[in-house]
Amino acid sequence: MGKCVNHEDRETNFLCMKHEVYMCQECLRCRDPEIYCKFRSSCPIWFMHKQKKREERERKAEAVMETYKISSDPDNTPSNLRTRLP
Repeated sequence: MGKCVNHEDRETNFLCMKHEVYMCQECLRCRDPEIYCKFRSSCPIWFMHKQKKREERERKAEAVMETYKISSDPDNTPSNLRTRLP
């Protein structure tokens, strides 16, 4: 165990093998996601970084879908879109 590089008061098990620094749960993200890293295939920090990014994309997509959600309930339809039958 080591101390987080950004929070000296926090003990952590997450070690970046490339940069040889420890990171706490709050700081946990890949420092060089675009640059090659020989440790990436077994890196828990990279895995957590990808998972956080995926969750962010999913939350944004859900928010967009909620914006364009079409209701099938006729009582929820705006009055200007209702059609009147003779």
